[in-house]
Amino acid sequence: MKFIFATLIFFIGIFSVFPIVYAQGAGTNQTGAGVMIPGAGEMQPGAGEMQPGAGLMNPLQVSSIAELIQKLLEFVVKIGTILLTFMLIYVGFQFVIARGNEEKISTARTSLMWTIIGGLILLGAQVIASAIAATVNAL
Repeated sequence: MKFIFATLIFFIGIFSVFPIVYAQGAGTNQTGAGVMIPGAGEMQPGAGEMQPGAGLMNPLQVSSIAELIQKLLEFVVKIGTILLTFMLIYVGFQFVIARGNEEKISTARTSLMWTIIGGLILLGAQVIASAIAATVNAL
């Protein structure tokens, strides 16, 4: 049972990540490299070689540590939301297969409690980060 659940999550994760990675690679050459041409304002596909006067391309596309942390938090929240959804489905499945067995119902209740706590932590992290960002921007 655990193997089937883990395999299902693995394949859903793979099929949800590939379109994101493919979309982020758009506008580059076959190797994924591009050349920033000064004054052009956007990355032009190129041979991946640095041209005279061209600066280094920032692969993270962030200009500060705060933006980096914000992007990491957004990524963690997206992945956490997907995992939270699957855990809620799994907990519901645990309640269904319990069929009145008090021990299994107790296990399902514990799983539900920890899933809800995880969701609240995920939501709380987003709220706290937004509050800190608003405070820093106000200063």
